[in-house]
Amino acid sequence: MSETLKKRALPADPEPDSPPLTDAMISSLRPGAEVFAKLGIDPPRGRPRKSNAKVSLTLRLDPDIVDHFRETGQGWQTRINDALRQVVQGTDRTVEPRAARPGKAGGIPAKGKAAAAPEAAKPRKIRGTAQPRAAVRRAKAGEAS
Repeated sequence: MSETLKKRALPADPEPDSPPLTDAMISSLRPGAEVFAKLGIDPPRGRPRKSNAKVSLTLRLDPDIVDHFRETGQGWQTRINDALRQVVQGTDRTVEPRAARPGKAGGIPAKGKAAAAPEAAKPRKIRGTAQPRAAVRRAKAGEAS
């Protein structure tokens, strides 16, 4: 028996379906990469990817909506996904499409530089200020009057 196996403590009652490895068995073992190479198979790496992998994102929902789904127990996020899927697929008509916002096509924000709104329509950004937003709004309102 190898030195490594001699150092390990054997359980008091070894499993009868798993007899101990003999020196001959141990010497015949090969690394997985070697076996895959011999068979002409690329070794698998990591978890297999799903064909319909989910997208991870941050979504802000009203507290009562989150509470409603969380109260239903484990799997509440999947149930939110299922509810949204019903709306998208048209089986639930309780949610109407949102009206288009000014400068947006069909209520969906435009993507890319080419689809951006003209410079005049963009809101003015205040840079380099540490003031809270409310203070900035009050200051702007004072300037306007």
